[in-house]
Amino acid sequence: MTDLLASAYDATMRRDDEEMLARAVLSVGLRGQLDDLLAMVAPDDFSTPSLAELWRIAGVLRARNSYCLPNNIRGEAAKSGSRALNVEAAIKTFTGERVVFSECKRAAELVKDAAQRRRLLIAVQHGVQRISDDGEVGTFAEALDVIHQELGALSTSLLDTGEGVLLDEAVRNWWELLRDPTARVVSPTPYGVLNERLVGGGFGSSQLVTIGARPGVGKSVFLNGLLEQAARWSQHLLYYSLEMSQDECMSRVMACGGNVPLRRILDNDLDEVYTQRLQDYSEQIVGAPITIVNEPGVTLSRVRQRAKLQQRAVGLDMVVIDYLQIMGLPSAKDRLAALTELSGGLKRLAMELKVPVVVAAQLRRPENKNDRPNKDMLRECGAIEQDSDIVILLHRDPSDRDSDQIEIIVDKQRNGPTGVVTDFFDGPHVRIGTP
Repeated sequence: MTDLLASAYDATMRRDDEEMLARAVLSVGLRGQLDDLLAMVAPDDFSTPSLAELWRIAGVLRARNSYCLPNNIRGEAAKSGSRALNVEAAIKTFTGERVVFSECKRAAELVKDAAQRRRLLIAVQHGVQRISDDGEVGTFAEALDVIHQELGALSTSLLDTGEGVLLDEAVRNWWELLRDPTARVVSPTPYGVLNERLVGGGFGSSQLVTIGARPGVGKSVFLNGLLEQAARWSQHLLYYSLEMSQDECMSRVMACGGNVPLRRILDNDLDEVYTQRLQDYSEQIVGAPITIVNEPGVTLSRVRQRAKLQQRAVGLDMVVIDYLQIMGLPSAKDRLAALTELSGGLKRLAMELKVPVVVAAQLRRPENKNDRPNKDMLRECGAIEQDSDIVILLHRDPSDRDSDQIEIIVDKQRNGPTGVVTDFFDGPHVRIGTP
């Protein structure tokens, strides 16, 4: 029996396919498709420790939006103290070889399947060992129950989405949260007056949050606050800017966090005081685990792949997308149906990742320009209003664009109150609220 298991285990070793994936990491030609492969296979799916470590480093680099260049791999290996990976040997062996994506994808499927079969064999072996141990298992029914336990644990570990739980366990978990409110995962916003209105004081895990406004009112300013706070707090944030470049995003963050007028930054009109503020702020946020992606027309599947990759490699606290209507739409008969499918996918993504997904949405023009916005103005955004746990709408007096007041309207909050709060709008420094 032992020899049979050992023979079956040896058959799951896919060294050639694992080496194909190592070549993909170091191939210049696959840079644009490497993320797809990294999302398919986890480092612990590899049977070869050195290649598993190379794959892990590739995931960390891509989660930071860095290329898997030899020097970057060396640097990450040194930083993490990797001993299983001989960096120079790997670079010498696998760099520069031509690979074909379709072949790499097939290799990834085979490596994943082999890893699952290895885990199955290990579960069977554990069951056999427990049955063989004197005194642990008596009857046939007990032996069968042991095998069921091992295979059940394996099935649970292979689930990609949430697990079902018995009512007794759900009740215990509920009481634990009730007794220890700090165990509830909540991401506070930078806006204190808004946090007072939100249940738990912020955005909760698995929530889809929609920020709606007309053009020029402050959607991007609101999201910029989330980005700036994440930088200061070193939160793991994945930020999609679909209409502004990375440099534009950073100029806004620096203006907000460094307390320097954005116009002075854009005009490169900085005196010594402003320059020192920006230098001090840069030192404060350096190393923050934030990824800014500028990919116009990005599809939901691409967002999901990168989010899963970042979550596995370095962790993930929140996903932000600016904004819904310029994402790549799934194929559908019409735009409304496509947006409806997209909004449902965003909610499923939040549930799968167990982090807040915050998406901006552009509101349709009101019949009366002075009307305060409401969630009915999201109807042209598909089912985003129904799918969202929280809908926040922003409003400023359209007759006074220089006004320093902005209304933050909580128009929907599942299990919580709605209402309007007012905060300070600081356009020159691209922020809401006082510094």
